[in-house]
Amino acid sequence: MRVLVDRKKKNVRIKVDRFEELEELKDYIEKGSVVSGYTLRNRFIVRDGRKVKCGKERVRVSIVVEKVELTESGLKLLGEIIDSSDESKGYHSILLREGEEITVSKEWEEWEIDELRKLEKASDISFIACILDEREATVFRIGRKVEEIATIFNNTSKSVERSILESYIKDVARFLERFEEPILICGPGFAREKLYKELRRREKDVFLDRVSSTGICGLRELFKRCSIRVLQERVRVREEVEEIEKFFERLARGDELVVYGKEEVVRAIEMCAVDKLLISSRLVREFKDYISMCRKCGGKVSIISTSHEEGVRFFLFCGIAAYLRFRID
Repeated sequence: MRVLVDRKKKNVRIKVDRFEELEELKDYIEKGSVVSGYTLRNRFIVRDGRKVKCGKERVRVSIVVEKVELTESGLKLLGEIIDSSDESKGYHSILLREGEEITVSKEWEEWEIDELRKLEKASDISFIACILDEREATVFRIGRKVEEIATIFNNTSKSVERSILESYIKDVARFLERFEEPILICGPGFAREKLYKELRRREKDVFLDRVSSTGICGLRELFKRCSIRVLQERVRVREEVEEIEKFFERLARGDELVVYGKEEVVRAIEMCAVDKLLISSRLVREFKDYISMCRKCGGKVSIISTSHEEGVRFFLFCGIAAYLRFRID
């Protein structure tokens, strides 16, 4: 996601990179928001005195949103047209899909901008990809651009011999150990699993995948299968998962500075007792005013997505919780 904020005009221009971002974005577009974007409208010509449809044309429209719906095709925004490049009137919908952008105008809260920035930051997550078989390992850094860093060879034709293979795997592991970014290990054979285990033993942040080729061909396969996006999403939600685990651990210990459930959390917010608020993305609209109140009292806010299992678990258990600065009776 790319986010450009014009605070003076209260406009936020948003470009969506992944479908998963649409689910997050829908919570920040509410009834009454003004959304501008491109859409397809029927094109007509007059023939023999009759209006005849002759295809579609791309026009830019601005609508006052009345309904927001996430569909399999994208985020559908329905509302009344207030401006249009073809001077059309009435009601129309804008369908926001991957790779497209819209401008949203409304009274933006500071915490809403912060959350959009987090989604934008997730798109910039970089990591190291090592694609290998028993004979060679090619290392790439993948972020906004792709950089080939090195190729490490197993300098023997007897690559399947156990001792030689283990020496080669340790050479690759030593090279990868220098990087601080998460590491993706993939390839067509069992060398990838050996390297994965070796890096785990060295306590590196490592993920495992499979491709049928090495080198550039293997990298193309990763992009084609969307493995890169999947990994970026896994890295993005990891902090949320750790936050949820921490919440349940403190709850199990009987920590008196942990409260959960709507009534208890709202009471804590109203008393300015919240140090950190945890709230499911599905409850953001319902508790929007309380989120703002929490921020004004100096509390931190962590919005938990339901795009992963732990996020769903948190939502079904309570959906909203808080760590307190002091006990409340």
